[in-house]
Amino acid sequence: MVANVLDSKDEIIAKILEAGMTREELEARIKEKQEEYGGLLTEAGAAYSVAKDMGIDLGLPEERVEILKINQLKKGLDNVNIEGVVTTIFPVREWSKAGKSGKVCNLIIKDETGEIRLVLWNNDCGLVESGKVRRGTVVEVQNGYLKEGNNMLDLNVGMRGRVLVKSTAPVAENLVTLNKLEEGANDVSFFARVVKAWPAREFTTDRGQGKVRNVVITDGTQKTLALWNEHAVTELSVGDVIKVENAYVKKDNQGEAQPNLGWRGRVVARPENAPELPEVEVVRNALSNAKAGEAITARAFIVKAFPPSIMEVCTQCGRSKCDHDAAKKKSLILNAEIDDGTAVLRTVFFRDLAEKLVGFTGEDYDQELFDEAKLLGTELVIDGRVQHNDVMDRDEIIVNSYSESDVTKEIEVLTA
Repeated sequence: MVANVLDSKDEIIAKILEAGMTREELEARIKEKQEEYGGLLTEAGAAYSVAKDMGIDLGLPEERVEILKINQLKKGLDNVNIEGVVTTIFPVREWSKAGKSGKVCNLIIKDETGEIRLVLWNNDCGLVESGKVRRGTVVEVQNGYLKEGNNMLDLNVGMRGRVLVKSTAPVAENLVTLNKLEEGANDVSFFARVVKAWPAREFTTDRGQGKVRNVVITDGTQKTLALWNEHAVTELSVGDVIKVENAYVKKDNQGEAQPNLGWRGRVVARPENAPELPEVEVVRNALSNAKAGEAITARAFIVKAFPPSIMEVCTQCGRSKCDHDAAKKKSLILNAEIDDGTAVLRTVFFRDLAEKLVGFTGEDYDQELFDEAKLLGTELVIDGRVQHNDVMDRDEIIVNSYSESDVTKEIEVLTA
């Protein structure tokens, strides 16, 4: 067992030196490890961690205890050894707490008796990042410990444990095309190309705060993918090919079956073995051709901006009118006129879009904060929908998203 090996610092050091590291290098690495763990490691523990990073065999396989089945695992067990196949891999995330930081990655592994979430910390996350551990990999976990988190029993691999890759076998994957998505389906995976990516927005529910981001995708069939919470900050650009794993499907407000990505899933950028997907044509619409009821993507300059107005919205859903019994907050509405050289059109920015543009929130708003001069001449690429304002008898763009114009990208669009 690991505890027995840690009783002999000299034995660990001898094995590391045999592997080719000098004593000076080892002493420096031991010191780094102790600092990394806030001085909580003994020299033997730090040396063991160095040996583990180097993949040095310290004789653990011959000393391990009996391998348990997943249905035998209980909260509080320590020095646990199990074997299972990886069925799900979640994104590697960074953590920071009390002045320390590192990486963490969750996996789901199963055997013939059940499944459990396996938590890899710091250097062990490299097994996933390097591709050594993937869906279908059979792993042996040595000297793990069990802990309950989020109403689930987790098997953690800490400093005293390790993960051995035994073999890799294919695992059946529920790989579908977007036209086959059905309401209620779970753990579906698919390839797609990004057509449009809206900004993330925050929301508040009875269970707390969260984020969601809608991304229009296509594989020949166009759908809107909802990325929830940690997935909402995924970097995506128009034209990117992605693989979405372990999504679930539910109907949107229009009754269409749309994919959603929650905590069980992940987005893989530049996936291997992606099929041929339709190219995405980036279109720029002339304001002179804007028609009520149609979507529009336009590149234009702000030539006039009006002082924002205030509206109260629900802190739970962000709407001004709803049935939620939730607190209200002040939010902004910004009207501006934009010019692309073909026409000038009134454009309306709501809530977080308006706040991002002016640089302050509805709660902070004071007339002295608004400076029209800072906005004039700003070049934006705007995505939105044209609607007719019956009161003012004019067409307006209701903005869904915008970005500041990137000269390099615009040249690519014009020369494509």
